[in-house]
Amino acid sequence: MQMELTPKEARERSKQIDNFLAEEAKKMDPTKMCLILLLGPGDSGKSTVLKQMTLLHGNGFLPAERNMWKIKIHHNIVKNMQAILQDKTNLEGAKKVLDLQLGPEDLIPIEIHAVITEIMRSPAIQRDLTTKLNVLEDTAAYYLSRVENFLEPSYSPTDEDILNCRQKTESVTETIFKIQNVDWKIVDVAGQRDKRGKWASYFEKGVKAIIFVFSAASYNQQMEESPTENRLIDAIKLFQSLVTNPLLQPLAYIVFLNKCDLLKTRMKTHPVQNYLTDYTGNESPVVYLDFLKAKFRTIMEKTKFRQYYHRTTATDTNLMRKVIKDIK
Repeated sequence: MQMELTPKEARERSKQIDNFLAEEAKKMDPTKMCLILLLGPGDSGKSTVLKQMTLLHGNGFLPAERNMWKIKIHHNIVKNMQAILQDKTNLEGAKKVLDLQLGPEDLIPIEIHAVITEIMRSPAIQRDLTTKLNVLEDTAAYYLSRVENFLEPSYSPTDEDILNCRQKTESVTETIFKIQNVDWKIVDVAGQRDKRGKWASYFEKGVKAIIFVFSAASYNQQMEESPTENRLIDAIKLFQSLVTNPLLQPLAYIVFLNKCDLLKTRMKTHPVQNYLTDYTGNESPVVYLDFLKAKFRTIMEKTKFRQYYHRTTATDTNLMRKVIKDIK
């Protein structure tokens, strides 16, 4: 029977795996490698796209990695619960959750489990899962609506749990996959505004293609770094800055109009016209996505880059399997 690793052991094992993969990457011929930049604004789903590639064309998630993701899922739960309780400090148990501070390797203490479970039974909290869109992460409801499952001592994250886990990219990660005997090197760079300066260092390194990921459901959200700016408008401006950058000459742009699952739900209660003054279509997701695609095509119309567009839900493995197959 395999023993579950402690958080510290899991972190050490994960580092060993990373070091092994880095050494294996050094053995590959860089001249025969297909270099792809994975770019987009923060909270667009870029990291989830990379996780799907790991599932479909890498080694999947090993036990040590799953233990690491369990820690991250617990951190996601605490972060979103603290956000949802900011204006409900009088709710029983709220102070215990608001005061909770987890270290990098900490799980939620067992003595807090019952408090969290009881808070999530509150009808007011359940309503907030669909209304507090600007303070909650997009996958908050995935965890909080059945939080007791993720607090079980024996819980081990499934692939779906890991795909839904929000992990902010803080640095540059390079991941190598072999797809149909071709080595793909995917470079994922942090998308927050203060991290975008690092992108330029990769612009002259033989980039074959850029996968640009943005959340099509972000039309009614503000940027975390700049609360007065609309996330979707920022994504469009960011894409335009890439296309017009003379240092960046990829063969193709592959645009993922991501989070289409959230979009369908969100449009039912948050009409697009209330947030985008130039949108004149109806509240059909298909019409709205065509509107977005037309905006990106307009930006690209004076370029010679090949361009491809995919409507994606990065957490949907079957859909992403088809999308990744199409872009090969």
